Amino acid sequence: METISNKQKIVKRVSILGISCNLFLVIIKLIAGVLSSSQSMMADALHSIEDMMSSVVSYVAIKISSKPNDKDHPYGHGEVEYTFSFLISIIMMIMSITMIKSTVMNILSGTKIVFSSWIIIVCVITLLIKLALYMYSNKKYKQTGNILVRAGRDDHRNDLFVTGTVLISTICSAFGLYFIDYIFGIVISIFIAIVGIKIFRLSYKVLIDTNLCDEKIEDIISSINEYDEVKKVNRIIGKPVGEKYVVILKISMNRNLDVYDSHDIESAIKRKLIKENEYIQDVVIHVNPY
Repeated sequence: METISNKQKIVKRVSILGISCNLFLVIIKLIAGVLSSSQSMMADALHSIEDMMSSVVSYVAIKISSKPNDKDHPYGHGEVEYTFSFLISIIMMIMSITMIKSTVMNILSGTKIVFSSWIIIVCVITLLIKLALYMYSNKKYKQTGNILVRAGRDDHRNDLFVTGTVLISTICSAFGLYFIDYIFGIVISIFIAIVGIKIFRLSYKVLIDTNLCDEKIEDIISSINEYDEVKKVNRIIGKPVGEKYVVILKISMNRNLDVYDSHDIESAIKRKLIKENEYIQDVVIHVNPY
């Protein structure tokens, strides 16, 4: 694994590359979509706008979240990533609804796609760029394990599917099967909405301080029970701080332990949990007599 500073540099490079490539794709897709009246191409352009915004969010988020702890933010600025993601998810859902409405209006008005070889060229260019971006992001994710890089990688993979459907609908239009374009336009818009909902749920869980999952809690309990002096684990609370958690433990220990011994055990438990669990940023322990 890379060091924290190197990880941040890699995420920034991945984000800048994503912004540049998606901006280029948005421009050529919008031109091709407007000239051909292709609903699936317009939906794909919409998806590229979302991808570009996600890359911008990743870049801004890593810039802010990488700031050191300060007096007002003792656990850093990690939650900013989820705040931005929350806003982006809402925009994605609004954009998808708008696109579905536009497609339905075109169906009712009888607007048909005008076949153009330029759409084929744009699709091929997009597939090549997205395949390269996916391979690059996948490599960088393996190096960093960063959630923003993973999200970008998954976006590029999904784009291969989306653009593939646009290519199919365009070829079908050459044979007079115009309804395929409408269907794929709506399908892509729904797909964008589903992705938006998933991001919304993930961000929402962090922002409302959802506790650790049962599996992680069981792992923590198992680690603590290795210390004979700990008689009972009363409660475990996980406070999200971006990608990581501050874990608050309430445990019971032998009442005959003096303060120094109790403190040494607390420190050992804290070191052990932070070392063994990458998702834990800090541990706060409250001891009750048993």
